[in-house]
Amino acid sequence: MFEDSPIRTVIFDLDGTLVETEHLKAEAYAELVGDLTGRGSPAPEAIDLYRSIVGATDIAVCKAMIDRFSLHKHLRSEPGEAYENALHRMRMALYRRSYGTPENLTKLVYEDNIRLARTASTEGLNVGVATMSFSEEARRVIEAIGLSDVAETVVGVDDVALPKPAPDAFMLAMGRLNSQPSQTLIIEDSPRGAHAAAASGARWLCVATEFSTAALRLETELDPQWIVWDPADLDKTVARRIAG
Repeated sequence: MFEDSPIRTVIFDLDGTLVETEHLKAEAYAELVGDLTGRGSPAPEAIDLYRSIVGATDIAVCKAMIDRFSLHKHLRSEPGEAYENALHRMRMALYRRSYGTPENLTKLVYEDNIRLARTASTEGLNVGVATMSFSEEARRVIEAIGLSDVAETVVGVDDVALPKPAPDAFMLAMGRLNSQPSQTLIIEDSPRGAHAAAASGARWLCVATEFSTAALRLETELDPQWIVWDPADLDKTVARRIAG
């Protein structure tokens, strides 16, 4: 696929790109908001809120949840712990226990993007992951979905000064892989991630998902020819993107 192209490195986002963790995270937030506010059932509005800011960092999502549902009234934080960190701690415990289990993760991989990652690796390209998840969690997920042998570097939100849509995560991944933007293709799923990829100077594609489609439809600044609406079009869009 990559023969005779200038591309030597492919960098993937993780959540929503290699595996559909986004709806699992959203459901965990919905359950947690429901519990904290005494509803006794998950809060669907939390899923809507998550969908509207898909691609944001975990801490940014926690801040949004706290503001939207006044969760500061219900959170019990440790001494010196910010409310958003307390909510993130609770969400991660629930998520790992009930939602983002290895069994669930393996059922929700994006096969076309996984295949692209393996193809790139087999053809001798460098493959990396740059995500707004914390790096420890990202490595756990990558191991669960069987890509530890492919991902040569993993950049998490805790590795960079600025989150997406700043290009820092992609620039760091390129640096670790000794790749220039002109030699790099980035695969994303969200507007926020695609803007970060574009800002890095690399070639990029955005593969729409159930969670990101609505936000992508509203985009006016991203070149629509590089948004893949149907996964069946991935290979031919990659071929167009890397040509020349």
